[in-house]
Amino acid sequence: MSSISFAAVFALSACSSPVSEAELIARAEEAIASGDLNAAELDVKTALQQNPENAVARSLYGEIYLSQVNPGAAIAEFERSLKSSESSETRLALAKALVQAGQSAELLSDFDAGLYVSLASVPEFNAVLARAYLGQQQLSEARRALMGAKVEGNDYVDVTKAAFAVQLDDNPAEAAAILDGILDRNASNADANSFRAYLAALSDDYEAAVQYLQAAIDANAYRLPDRIQLVKAQIRIGDSSAASKGLTQLDKLIPEYPEVNFLQGQLLFDQGNYQGAIEEFSQALTVNPNHMGSLLLAANANLREGNLATAERQLTQFVSRNPDNATATLQLGSLYMQKGEPKKAEDIAKGVLQNNADSVPAMAVLATALATQGRNSESVDVYARIAALQPDSVEAKVALGSQQFVAGDTESGLQQLQEAAEQDPESTVAKERLIDALLSLGETGKALSEAQSYRASFTDDPRSALYLGRVLLQVRDVDGARLAFNEALKLEPGNVSASGGLAALAVLDDDLDGARDVFKTALSVNEGDLGTSMNLAVILEQLGDVEQMEGVLGQAIDTNPDAVEPRVALARKALVDEDPSRVVELLSELANQGSRDSRVFGLLANAHLAAGEPESAAPHARRLLELASTEPEVLEIVARVELANGHPDKAQRHLESALVSLPDDVALRKQLIDALVRQEKFSRALDEIASLPTDVQDDPAVLNVRGRLMGYSGDFRQAAVYLGRAFELYPSGVTLTSFASAKWAMGLQGEAIAQLSEWLEDQPDDMLVRNQLASRYLELGENDAALTQYKLLVDQDPDSVVVLNNLAWLMRSEDTATALEYIARADKLAPQSPQIKDTYAMVELENGNMDRALALNAKALEAAQGSPDIRYNRAQILVRAGQKDKAADLLRELVAGPAFASQADAKALLDTL
Repeated sequence: MSSISFAAVFALSACSSPVSEAELIARAEEAIASGDLNAAELDVKTALQQNPENAVARSLYGEIYLSQVNPGAAIAEFERSLKSSESSETRLALAKALVQAGQSAELLSDFDAGLYVSLASVPEFNAVLARAYLGQQQLSEARRALMGAKVEGNDYVDVTKAAFAVQLDDNPAEAAAILDGILDRNASNADANSFRAYLAALSDDYEAAVQYLQAAIDANAYRLPDRIQLVKAQIRIGDSSAASKGLTQLDKLIPEYPEVNFLQGQLLFDQGNYQGAIEEFSQALTVNPNHMGSLLLAANANLREGNLATAERQLTQFVSRNPDNATATLQLGSLYMQKGEPKKAEDIAKGVLQNNADSVPAMAVLATALATQGRNSESVDVYARIAALQPDSVEAKVALGSQQFVAGDTESGLQQLQEAAEQDPESTVAKERLIDALLSLGETGKALSEAQSYRASFTDDPRSALYLGRVLLQVRDVDGARLAFNEALKLEPGNVSASGGLAALAVLDDDLDGARDVFKTALSVNEGDLGTSMNLAVILEQLGDVEQMEGVLGQAIDTNPDAVEPRVALARKALVDEDPSRVVELLSELANQGSRDSRVFGLLANAHLAAGEPESAAPHARRLLELASTEPEVLEIVARVELANGHPDKAQRHLESALVSLPDDVALRKQLIDALVRQEKFSRALDEIASLPTDVQDDPAVLNVRGRLMGYSGDFRQAAVYLGRAFELYPSGVTLTSFASAKWAMGLQGEAIAQLSEWLEDQPDDMLVRNQLASRYLELGENDAALTQYKLLVDQDPDSVVVLNNLAWLMRSEDTATALEYIARADKLAPQSPQIKDTYAMVELENGNMDRALALNAKALEAAQGSPDIRYNRAQILVRAGQKDKAADLLRELVAGPAFASQADAKALLDTL
């Protein structure tokens, strides 16, 4: 706009005189009548600025709010208007607002108090009163009030009558006729159009519902509930474009409104965008956790995304609040089947059948759950009930016949399948199940006849050629089978099953190269096909072409990034190749995406154990247990993880559970014994050893454990018997040191020393034995002999912290310089060790470096939390440093305190001060 225009506008504004209250109100009334609520609101506000207590303006403001479906604000305006001036029209409008706001009780209370006496004979008020009574479930009073609303052509009264026809008389046809009469008089009546849309939706006529709702919105765009219902109807008829547009508008008007988020989620769900739908439903549930529609569809979306734990939680929550919703309840049952929990699915299906004994969907879930639990005869009974309820259903006959076969009633099963095939010659499922049944019975001739008939009837279907090929393969007609598989390939080039059949023929001929070529050809047509890739990988492994096998599996992963099989195959090889980091690289993404394949978590747990990372293995073990809590192999892996994390009690529980299924599994029982020993449950461990087979009890490892257990219990003589037997059967450094320890405990130190020395004459590089021999010499006070052994040990392992520490201790007085060299090296290798720091301090003491000795001792005390032995060493340093008073105070504390190894020496030192 130019500056001239601004001036003109300003001049006009300055010259005009204020509009009077009466003119403003008159204009507002006209605007309301024409539906221009914004203009009406502007004039009413201006009038109220001139006179805030203008009763007519307040009443008009209430009408505007009522039209905007804001009954709370309307009530406030009507009540303020009535305080200034009583008006029958305003009183009637207030009554309507109270009902619209759901405050029927307040209206009825005011009516009983006599506030509406002037309206008692007004038909429209009686209609309002009828609605209020209906809202309070006072039905006889509601009907009586409606009888007082005798008037023709009043829209409000007629809409009320339509509501009664539906809610009390269950007569939607009568309601529709009443509403149509209103719309004949006034096609833009928003209430009538909205109600008519509701009735159309009841009869699944969503096309008509859309038209009625659009008319209601055109009449009053403020009716947000109608706009929401319009989007719902548009979604139902598949008009996603219009629904999306409507949702965008609603989201601007009422952001973060649960119903809008729900509809947006429903639209995305219908479009197959389940992740986007989940996000919308989550927003709705954040605002309103009890929004049942969002809860149910979110569960379904999570099911499709494989988020079974979240879906289970949401379905459980929904069903707990809607126990009569059989569909959702059975969905929960089906979910339990997916999770491998058929007993829970069985219980759910039985619960539904208690309320509806003829529910076929519930029977289907029950039959599947029973079959999964191996209760095949019970499953047959359920399928028989389904077949009886649906005598014309081919699918029911096929399901019954198939289950009868599994249950062992092959004669009845075959009869059902034959009847199904005869009943519907076009049912390929019935034909295929019948052929499978005949093959399983060894009726190859009949199976061949049925397969040939199948092929003749469905000449353009590659599956008919495949079935014929499989049967011909069974009857050893190799040429015929090859011809059939090639026919399938002609009908469907690259057909994976046909390629598999040709490859199987090659394998039968010991032609692995031929099988490889067939699978390669299939892959050239079906690049990255998972089944073909896995089959080719097996052939390549048998051919010894490991590099090409890994290449095929890698390509399968590139083409199928979420596929489990190729990753698991490569991970298993990596574990065998002792490359645990590769296992983690291959499987971590699957685990993070919520895979439900127990193999993924088993391999990850084993990989982290192999890498010495038991803490990282723990979460995978927990997930593994969630997925397959009853599998002995799973329990064994979890037990190993618990043992590695220092939880032998938990490992014991898992191993005991595994042994229930596999009571004769020696490896599991050995692990249980290990877990018991770690908990010092020695008596129970001995009982478990005694339950092992006799030949296993003589296994050196078992004898070694048994001997150690006897030693723990103080029976060193019996310990020596078992450990000696272990050493005799399996002479090694491990069995020898255990045997020598038992002898030592019996007081046979000489025999133990001799045996260790004799072993080292033949096995001079056995560091385990030499280390024990050095320790025994040190224990006997034979320092020179110990020193000799430790010097040999340090030559073999220059970085052994224990050896370096002991050498430094032994040499601290005679060869302080060398001792310092050794202990400095040990301190560098183990800078946090208080024992190393303590030895270092005593070596520095011998070196005459008192300040250095005190500093190192202080670090040792800090790390060892005030060890009395290290404190005694500090007292010795203080004495040598000339700080006898401090030394005496420290020694008095040590002598008066709890017993420790050097307490007598501490008292002797104190006596000298």
